[in-house]
Amino acid sequence: MIIYKRMNIDFNLRRYSFLSIILLMAVAFFLYGQVLGFEYVWDDHVVFENRPNLTVEDLNWQALSEPVLYHSSYFRPLVFLTLWGEYKLFDQDPGISHAINLLLFITNTILIFILGRKLALFSGKKNPVFVAFVASLLYIVHPALIESTVWVSGRFDIMATLFILAGSVVYLSALSKTIKNLLISLCMFLSLASKEIGIVLPIVLYCLWVATQAKPNDESPLQTLKRGLIENKIILTALIGVFVVYWLIRIQSMPDTFGGRFNIGYVIDAWFKEMLPLDTLRFYLIQTFLPFREVAAQHPIDDFLSSWGNFRVLGNILTLIFLVLLLAVAWMKRSISCWLFLAGLICLLPVLHFFPMAIDINIGNERFLTAPLAFWVLAIALIRYDLIFDGLYSEDKRYYKKKSLYNKALNGVLLSWIVFALMTTYSVIPLWRNNILLWGWTKQLYPNIVAVRYNYLLHAKINGLWDIVKEETAKIEKELETGSADISLVKLYMEDLLRADDPEALLYAKQVVSRIPPFHNILSSPKEIRSFQHDVPLQPRMIRSAYSSLSIATLLYEGDPDKAMEYNKIVYWYKGEERESAPLLYERLMILYALGRFDETVKVEDLSNKLHYPHVGEREGRRRFLKHGLSRYCVTVEMGGYCNDLIEKKIISEEDISILRSHDLKKVSEKQMENFNKLLHSPE
Repeated sequence: MIIYKRMNIDFNLRRYSFLSIILLMAVAFFLYGQVLGFEYVWDDHVVFENRPNLTVEDLNWQALSEPVLYHSSYFRPLVFLTLWGEYKLFDQDPGISHAINLLLFITNTILIFILGRKLALFSGKKNPVFVAFVASLLYIVHPALIESTVWVSGRFDIMATLFILAGSVVYLSALSKTIKNLLISLCMFLSLASKEIGIVLPIVLYCLWVATQAKPNDESPLQTLKRGLIENKIILTALIGVFVVYWLIRIQSMPDTFGGRFNIGYVIDAWFKEMLPLDTLRFYLIQTFLPFREVAAQHPIDDFLSSWGNFRVLGNILTLIFLVLLLAVAWMKRSISCWLFLAGLICLLPVLHFFPMAIDINIGNERFLTAPLAFWVLAIALIRYDLIFDGLYSEDKRYYKKKSLYNKALNGVLLSWIVFALMTTYSVIPLWRNNILLWGWTKQLYPNIVAVRYNYLLHAKINGLWDIVKEETAKIEKELETGSADISLVKLYMEDLLRADDPEALLYAKQVVSRIPPFHNILSSPKEIRSFQHDVPLQPRMIRSAYSSLSIATLLYEGDPDKAMEYNKIVYWYKGEERESAPLLYERLMILYALGRFDETVKVEDLSNKLHYPHVGEREGRRRFLKHGLSRYCVTVEMGGYCNDLIEKKIISEEDISILRSHDLKKVSEKQMENFNKLLHSPE
């Protein structure tokens, strides 16, 4: 009879678990199914879209082990391996990339459900499936997870979280110790190979051990912690060994560790003077519990701190009090919820600005909550709310009535939060459809942030939205008049002039370059520029772009290919070991043609033909750029140099040059008429 009853319980548990997982998957597809028609956005084109060693070349270690961004120290070979495999199987298709991200997100949700059910059984919950379902539902609808799920580059966070959760599930499983240790070790290695956050897995497992194995009534906190180390010594030793292996592989491929200089000066400034860790923790706690107001691609640190104003100190004090109380309760009571919340904090620790891991202008990014939220939703679902109510009221006639009332109120708050979160997530996801929507929305939130304005204008140009370009360019022109224009925006304005074939582009190109320190003369590598990023908010690729424009403008409007080549060599210094790109190759090709070094042009053309061009018509557009540039050069030098040879080789034609000359005469005539009208209507 007892065996039959047990079998019936197990059958119901499996049946309800299966139905719960199906329902969770349905909610996930309802919210995120729309992403299957989305484009690549933000840094996707830099991280992988324009990466020929992932898209067209055979698999090799260099393609997998190079930094995510050239100037970064991010080592994530496993994610690059998935992208390489994806492109080989399906070609490069944003719909496929988004589908894979969505499947990974759903897998994480299922792992949270399995982990929640195990923890609920450990804690003696009568309804473990419901507890696991609530935790997983909170995770699915949480708006902070939009970034890592909808943005293809968020795959780093999703995959690292997947293996942290998988290792946690295996740790609480009934497998033999040998198999369990092997699987957990594999999970840690795969997590580290996805993102550096995998380093937290040993501490997360230790938190899970305390949450499930502590005996607060029978032993002191120190005895619990000591017993935990003894009972987990084998797996902890194995994971340390895994980290050593990973580190050896990493330093062979990428010597750098941090995105900036980590020294006592950084500790004093960031930890104590600016108190950035507390500010950042407060930001993430707000985004966790009240994620309805500002779920965005950017969270500028200055904007966040200024929004608190005089209450910043109070906010830090309250954050510190929360942290102390959490640690105290976890230490004394050793409750499962407190230790799960600590596990989430451990996952967040690497991005709390204790180390100089640069994230541009932001205090934080929501994608960094992908792993912490997995444990925090479990902590919330497993809180013993009944014990809280027991402590609030004594045993009297009104006790059970009040307890029932507060239970209903608690359920109402939880349900309301889920509804608001679901509405927020569903309405924000479409804003990630393409770059124009993403940066237009972000610009509405932060209209004066230079990085946001830069991205909005850049993608408006790429998509040919000339009304937006005209409006934004007019703002830059006004700022140029007052001398308040930011260097990166001036660079965009200068590039716009260059595209319009306006000789004034040369003046602005010189102005931009004059405001950039000559790193190529004082540093040994462009990677060292990271150490100056607080003083010079430009990344190597932006500095490279400025010198690139100066090089082309010098060729086109000064007619000096030798000086243009000098600038082009500087461009390649800032390129460093970064992969070749079509723009750089065609600029070098143009200068080589102007110098008459035709033998070298053959090699460059062969290399450009091997590149992957992700956008339709891009290759032909580059060729038109080359033809127009050389024609403009020949107009400037009045058919001097090797222009006749270029015509004979059919690189350019006399017709192209004639069209440009007539265009120049028309512009001069229009300018003269404009000046004549000004003179005619002047007061004098």
